[in-house]
Amino acid sequence: MFAATFLLTGMRSAAGRVDALSYWVASDHFEELGRPPRLLHGGFGLITVGGIAKPRYHAVWLLSCLGETELPVRASGDGADGLVQTWASRRADGSLAVLVWASTLDESKRDGDPR
Repeated sequence: MFAATFLLTGMRSAAGRVDALSYWVASDHFEELGRPPRLLHGGFGLITVGGIAKPRYHAVWLLSCLGETELPVRASGDGADGLVQTWASRRADGSLAVLVWASTLDESKRDGDPR
């Protein structure tokens, strides 16, 4: 599951610094390596060879739901702007879209500070 939030963090970091950004591979099937040994084998793709959308796919889909105009966000509290990240925007119709995620590669910190 951490791969989805890792992808969101990377995309957020690159926003405004690049003209375009794309995910490396759509499917878990690599021509060079052949068909994966099993359906959920931990590959890099957005979709398994069986056509199941993986967490990374859903992360990219959520990004596609953001609007055209980025809005500033001020977060506070445990993990704000670190483990907990935000991305807010306004769509062309005036509605707002806010994406919030919590991520860490250190799984012992995923639940935050219990106090």
